[in-house]
Amino acid sequence: MRTTWIILSCLSLGGCYLGTTGDRAPWFDGTERAFPLREPDDVAQGWFLAATRYQELSYEIVDGVAVHEGDIVLGRVVDFDAVALGQRAPDRSAVKPDRLWTDAVVPYVFDDDLPQSIRDEVGQAIEHWHQHTRLRFVPRSSEPDYVRIQPGDGCSSNVGRLGGEQGVWLSGGCGVGSIIHELGHTAGLWHEQSRADRDANVTIDWANIAPGFEHNFLTYLEQGTEGADIGGYDIGSIMHYPSWAFAIDPDRPTITTPDGGWIEGQRERLSDGDLGGIAHLYGAMQGAFDPTCYVSELYRDVLGREPDAGGLVSWVGAIEGGVGASSVADGFVRSEEARTGFVVDRYLALLRREPDAAGLEGWVKAMLGGLGEHTMTIGFLASPEYWESIAGSDGHGLVAQLYKDVLGREGSEMEIQGWLGASLAGVKTRRDVVTAFVTSDEHRALAIAETYRRVLDREPDPAGAAAWLDAMRDGSTIESVRVAFLSSPEYLSRCPSK
Repeated sequence: MRTTWIILSCLSLGGCYLGTTGDRAPWFDGTERAFPLREPDDVAQGWFLAATRYQELSYEIVDGVAVHEGDIVLGRVVDFDAVALGQRAPDRSAVKPDRLWTDAVVPYVFDDDLPQSIRDEVGQAIEHWHQHTRLRFVPRSSEPDYVRIQPGDGCSSNVGRLGGEQGVWLSGGCGVGSIIHELGHTAGLWHEQSRADRDANVTIDWANIAPGFEHNFLTYLEQGTEGADIGGYDIGSIMHYPSWAFAIDPDRPTITTPDGGWIEGQRERLSDGDLGGIAHLYGAMQGAFDPTCYVSELYRDVLGREPDAGGLVSWVGAIEGGVGASSVADGFVRSEEARTGFVVDRYLALLRREPDAAGLEGWVKAMLGGLGEHTMTIGFLASPEYWESIAGSDGHGLVAQLYKDVLGREGSEMEIQGWLGASLAGVKTRRDVVTAFVTSDEHRALAIAETYRRVLDREPDPAGAAAWLDAMRDGSTIESVRVAFLSSPEYLSRCPSK
């Protein structure tokens, strides 16, 4: 099982490659590589920031890039904080302990230059992850940590959540299986043969490993690296090296089973061991649920109506075809019907009128293009029409109305005067004031509480509400929060499998 993992703090550069026979040196056949056509310029060692402390790692240097275990890219040597071997390790007090993806959600964007054919393969790989794990790869809205899937010379990736933008690099020759493998690295998985119990399960022919590449076969303990083994060793892992990895003699394997058998290094699917490792890191997959019941609930809770026959059949068919609950919920939340309903509500609640056709069309189009609910609300509140619609629209009356419309309460005289003072002093513009109201913890907490009531039919528990507020402070949108609620085990429990 692929459970040995360590997350390094490194730059967003490519990491893996799976090439074809004849396009590179023979010892690379069947092995993911960061640089498929290059031998390393040098091999070095240094200290790197790992999951909970600094560790000494061996790495290859190719074109100034440090590569660990052949396909794990640590970053550019001149940019990252590597300390020469033998020197004191850096102070460990600033190490971030968690490099997993928050709530098992991996936001991603497609680079504009990524061909449609590769996007289609990525979609198939993502659906494989969605069918078999709790991990969810979702289109990014405004999350600060996300993956950019972009063109590359081979098949490459970073490992775990690095913070900010990171990458997966793909060429046309990768295929769905290798993309599943790359997304495994993105999730935080490292190679199976790095496990501490490797030598009890496979045999390494050290004499047949290409000179200078021996460090790729060290276990994480031999490398002085932090890791954890969960469950049994998994020869069938999608993260395992094939038998001919880095072989001098291509007819003589470097890795075999104890009885001399070959290891395929399959790139077709996540093995049972891989699934167990992911479940340990991110939690077990959601239990089975009745798709007809679930889709019907989404129609009622998101669109406020009973399902139409065509829509029900379409969505149920998608679920039965492998689309996960999170993807279905996201489709409802970001649908044109849901967006239209939200825009109409904003016109009625904030501008106190029915929407005009042109305005409605424009706002819905903007939201379908990625504009979020809170950003759209800021646009309404900052508009001249909103400010002119308030009776006695002096500054005091306007700020007082913002308290009512955004926070649902009366503002105290001290609160109102505080905003007026900032505006008169030129510290806050009209839009600054509106944005501060909408992005305030108080307004976010109200939105979260409303989601609890509308989706889960209950009041928020303090711990849960606090966790979601932290997520929104970190960049999660109210839409992503709603999707998480609508695909949560608590919500799905309404529709047990028949």
